[in-house]
Amino acid sequence: MSGDITTSNGQRIGLSVPLEGVPLGTHGELMAEWKSLGYTDLWSSEGNETDAFTPLVVAACSAPGLHLGTAIVPVFSRGPAVLAQSAASLAELAPGRFTLGLGSSSHLIAELWNAATFEQPYERMRSTLLFLHDAFEGKSIDGDYGAFRVGMYKLGLLPAEPPRILIAALREKMLRLSGTDADGAILTWVTASDVSRMAPFVRESGDDKQIVTRIWVAPTEDTEAAHWIGRRLTAVFLNSPALRASQEWLGRGPMLSEAWRRWDEGNFKASAAAIPVELLDELVVSGTPQDVHRRVDEYRANGVDVPVMALIPVRDVDLIDAARQYAPIS
Repeated sequence: MSGDITTSNGQRIGLSVPLEGVPLGTHGELMAEWKSLGYTDLWSSEGNETDAFTPLVVAACSAPGLHLGTAIVPVFSRGPAVLAQSAASLAELAPGRFTLGLGSSSHLIAELWNAATFEQPYERMRSTLLFLHDAFEGKSIDGDYGAFRVGMYKLGLLPAEPPRILIAALREKMLRLSGTDADGAILTWVTASDVSRMAPFVRESGDDKQIVTRIWVAPTEDTEAAHWIGRRLTAVFLNSPALRASQEWLGRGPMLSEAWRRWDEGNFKASAAAIPVELLDELVVSGTPQDVHRRVDEYRANGVDVPVMALIPVRDVDLIDAARQYAPIS
């Protein structure tokens, strides 16, 4: 596990990449510009568009010095050895600055998209962490890790500094695992006040455990436009099984019961409309750049080490311009 790396002022702030609708091939110059505007981190994701690693390779080559991270790579979509090799390659490109963020993902992504069996996600995560620690230590591996067995394997590329490993965590059990078996947690779809409840589980194993949080940002002062896109995005995510369980654990079952009921009836529009505006404004940040950075600071104050802004497409807003306007130095 690598040691802490911070900027000169001790604060980090990230941007989620790639920007939606912006060709990946044009991101190299943009990433170098973002570095000059005060962004310290670039964090990727993985759904049905780019994979999590390729945008960070572009960043490592185009904007040396930035912290890079995956948020997240599903543990069910790659074999253990391929996962170790991909992480080691990026750790060599960005020595001491790459973080491997892992997540258990979902039945949809694991089974319907990747022909895997989505069973015992907690055990699969724990087994993956144990394997990766052994692989990054250069061990010759031939053994059972619980959820899988790996034989006759030794990682051939050992970076000078192995990547920090964080895991996506939504409830108590995985939050605790992020502290005991990893270097910390990645949070998403949480309010700033939620972080105050979740962070202590992560840091039971030490105050040095890192917390990264993706913060959804509608880059506009048009409240109506922010609510329009925010409702649609929130409805899709908060109705997924894992995030529904997380919101219930956080105590928002009664608040979201109508939205969930409408979703289960197959009425997406009514489900989105039933999300309370006060929750929407907490989960999808909007307003002036100053408004957004004040909200980001609330996350920091409640325990987030690296806030990562995910810019949401809003009508009549150019996301490239928005990344400039909402930058730490603008």
